[in-house]
Amino acid sequence: MLTCVTGVSGSGKSSAIRKTFYPALARIIMGQVEEIGHFEKITGFEGVESVLMIDQAPIGRSSRSNPITFMKGFDSIREIMSSTLEARRGGFHAGHFSFNFPGGRCDACEGEGHVRVEMVFMEDMFLKCDVCDGKRYKKEILAVNHNGKNIYEILNLTVHEAKKFFASERRLHQVFSTLERVGLGYLRLGQSSNSLSGGESQRLKIARELMKSMNNSCIYILDEPTTGLHFRDIGLLLQTLDELVERGNTVVVIEHNLDVMKVADWLIDFGPDGGDRGGEVIFEGTPEDLVKKSYGFTAEHLSRVLEGGRGGDVIRKKREIEFAKLYASSQKVKKAAEEKEARLQAIAQEQEAKAKELAEAEKAKAEELAKKKSVAKDIASKIVKKVAASKPDKAPAKKLTAKKSPAKKADSKKIATKPKPSPKKPATKKSAPKKSTPQKKTSSVKKAKTKAKSTSSSRKA
Repeated sequence: MLTCVTGVSGSGKSSAIRKTFYPALARIIMGQVEEIGHFEKITGFEGVESVLMIDQAPIGRSSRSNPITFMKGFDSIREIMSSTLEARRGGFHAGHFSFNFPGGRCDACEGEGHVRVEMVFMEDMFLKCDVCDGKRYKKEILAVNHNGKNIYEILNLTVHEAKKFFASERRLHQVFSTLERVGLGYLRLGQSSNSLSGGESQRLKIARELMKSMNNSCIYILDEPTTGLHFRDIGLLLQTLDELVERGNTVVVIEHNLDVMKVADWLIDFGPDGGDRGGEVIFEGTPEDLVKKSYGFTAEHLSRVLEGGRGGDVIRKKREIEFAKLYASSQKVKKAAEEKEARLQAIAQEQEAKAKELAEAEKAKAEELAKKKSVAKDIASKIVKKVAASKPDKAPAKKLTAKKSPAKKADSKKIATKPKPSPKKPATKKSAPKKSTPQKKTSSVKKAKTKAKSTSSSRKA
């Protein structure tokens, strides 16, 4: 089945298919881990073995990638070149005719055919290789010919020319015929992948899928494959898509082209408009039912193709009526939302006022408590001062007596009256015998006695 997903720009087609449908199926069927958009459930995928996104990304990362290598036909050409008499004499095998590996390719440019010159403030420049003169191969490899052409000349053939040149080669004839069916007969076999457009890259991918064996359990997804194609090329593209469907596959196409819409088996129309007013499936069915039952932009323009322009005005008026209803309902919803927001703002203001009142009351209580504490502090300080004033001032007298000299101390003792006995005075009395005069007297008496003893002992002797 050929399913076409339609809708104005911004209606949600790519988000639904590329960001939700494809990654969800890829995870369920093939176990791929990709970011998936929100969805509730997916059904009807039973029996599907694979899902493939055929986009317009380049077919290779290297400039050495080209249409014939992408279609897996270059191996056959290299085998043909290596089987020639000249190649066998030179001892060349199929690897010598590849510009991806060393051996037969030019060592200076490594099979690129050009040399990259790095520029500091501008884009890099690519100059033709001086060694091989842009032919990618060494001279001894270029000397090998097949039907009068070497490997470089064969890679410069177009698909149409190569189909005639290799008419006896069944495998290559099938490759070239497939490329012609998708409208790429004008491409050169060795044309760099960097020079291909997005539409050409996408059709090359379709052609490679057509080259595979019969597969009736695959879902192919294409995002606007008609971009940049002429009306003739669009017809060729539709033929290849029909061939995929006839093999039992499902093809899902995101498309704006009316020629693709009118031949689709099933249409899914997103809308009713883009942006905030999009993202809804407004119709599912055949192209004819879309024109009869829908009121969207797709139905209006598709009616001009299916009915020769009839019904377009009727659909437009119907859409205007439906849009007016949608606008009125959106205004009601908007008004209700504004009223709800106003109520919420009033509640928030009321709560804010209450909180402010509570904060002011707490502040007043704190100020009153601070005043009470200061008054109590003043009263306590006055009481302390009164108590201090009522007590005798003895501490200064002690300090003055402590500062007197020893001579003044003696005079003060004579004048002062004898104090009452205290436990500390005996210690002062014991220190009195330490005066110099009594010690001298006792020592002189002891000396006299010892002298008398010595004289008496000398007399006895």
